[in-house]
This record gives sequence, C-alpha cells and structure tokens, in this order.
Amino acid sequence: MRPELAAFLQAAELDDAQAMAQRLKTVAGDEIDEIARQLARWTDRQAVANLLMHPDLIPDAVRYEALRRGLRERAVRYWIVAACVGCQTADMALSGEQRAAVAQDLLGLIGRERGLVAARASAALIRFASAALVPQILNALDHPEEATRHNVRAALIRAAGPRAVRGVVAEAVRQGRLPAGVGEEFERRLAHIDESIADDVDYRLQWLASGLTTPLLAYVPNLQAAHGV
Repeated sequence: MRPELAAFLQAAELDDAQAMAQRLKTVAGDEIDEIARQLARWTDRQAVANLLMHPDLIPDAVRYEALRRGLRERAVRYWIVAACVGCQTADMALSGEQRAAVAQDLLGLIGRERGLVAARASAALIRFASAALVPQILNALDHPEEATRHNVRAALIRAAGPRAVRGVVAEAVRQGRLPAGVGEEFERRLAHIDESIADDVDYRLQWLASGLTTPLLAYVPNLQAAHGV
C-alpha cells in the first residue's frame, strides 16, 4: 500500500483528505484489499469517514453497499453525514431499484433528523429524485429547517419537472396532503419564475439562474470537531 493511501485513510482535516484523494485518483492490488478490509471491519472512524466522503476510491464491487451502510448507521452519526456527502459525488452505475433504495434511505433521514444530517441528506436526495418519489418528497416539504426545505424543494422540482411542479404542489394542498402554509411558501419561492416562456432552453435557464435547483450545502466539520453532528 502506498504511503499516500495510508495518509489519506488517517487524514483528520477534510481539506487534506480531499487533496490526497485527488492525488490518489485510483487504487489497485493490495490497496483495494486494504480498503475492503477497512470497510468490512467498520471500526476506524477516520478511515471509514474519509472513504465514505470520497467513494470513488472504494472498489466498485462494494461502493454501493458501503454508502448504504453509512446512510443506515446508528452508532457513529458522522458516518451518516459522510455517506450523504459521498452519495452526491459517487460514480455508480445503479439500477432503478438501487437508486430508489438510496432515495428511501435519504428520505428516512430527512423525516427523522434535524441539523447537519437532514441538510446533507436532502442535498443528496436531489440526485436521486424521481417521479415515483413525488408523494414522499411532498411529505418532506414541511421540514422545520430552511436549508433542508430548500433542498427538498429542489428535489421535488427535479422529480416532478419544472413545468409541472407548481400544479403538483397546488393539488397536494387542495387534497389536504400538504398544509396550506407549505404551499404558500412554495409559491412565494417560485414567484419570479415566468411560466409563459415557451422556449425550453430559456425556461430552464431561468430556473438555473434562480438557485432553486441548486443544493444548499451545510458546512461539514472535521470528525474531531463534530460533537453530536
């Protein structure tokens, strides 16, 4: 195993770990075996956190399961955050069933968590949002924290489609599935979106410029500084 990989696994500063991961780029041979051992043992807090945050260094065969294990972690809450971060960037060819499973893990976190965990889970959800998840994403729109609500709105826009999302929210309010206040907040956030623009490119560009579909990324501290997350 290269000294660079050993240093990465124990890097306590997030910036250092990121720089090391970028230099490593890929692993091979006994390094793959060492990473697999670290994840199988699931005991070294720093090594597991660094791998979950930089999942492209995890062997393809175990990357998906490692991230899902992180999302479902209960004892080490920092690993949950690390897995949420990793889910945003991981290079994974997932089946529809696997994408849905990750999305369900993230929605579960949003539903029961607050603070950093919920904020990062909701940011990761945007990537995994799909039309089939619209009812569940709607249910998460009334999260008490604005950063998480922003990300849930972005996930809903992706899942329902920008031209349809207003109608989806309005119908949910009409049917009593969403509180009226949640619908009113959603409409306020979208007040400057011009639905009369016919050109799809221009229409989507205004959404991009609005920031409504861009995730809010809550600050993640180093492991040693994360108290209770």
